[in-house]
Amino acid sequence: MAGLVAEEIMDGETDAGVIADTLDFRISFDEVSASDLASMGITDVDNFDLSYKAVEQAVLYLLEDWTLVQQEAESLIAEATSASS
Repeated sequence: MAGLVAEEIMDGETDAGVIADTLDFRISFDEVSASDLASMGITDVDNFDLSYKAVEQAVLYLLEDWTLVQQEAESLIAEATSASS
C-alpha cells in the first residue's frame, strides 16, 4: 500500500481521505497489480474493505520522512535504469 500511497503523494495529493478514495477506485477498476493486492490482503476486487485508517497511517509515515523516501526512490530508479541499459 505504501508504494501506491507514495505515487499519489508524488502527484501532489496529501489528503489521506482523497488518497484512500483513489486507491479504492484503482482497486475496483483493476488498476492495481496482483502482487500489490496480495500484499494488502485483498483477494477479491469485487468484495474488499480498504482500511482508510491504514491509508491515513501510511500517508503520515511517508510524509514524515518524505525527503528520505524520495531519495531512496530516485536511487532505486537510477539503479534499475542502469541495470536495463
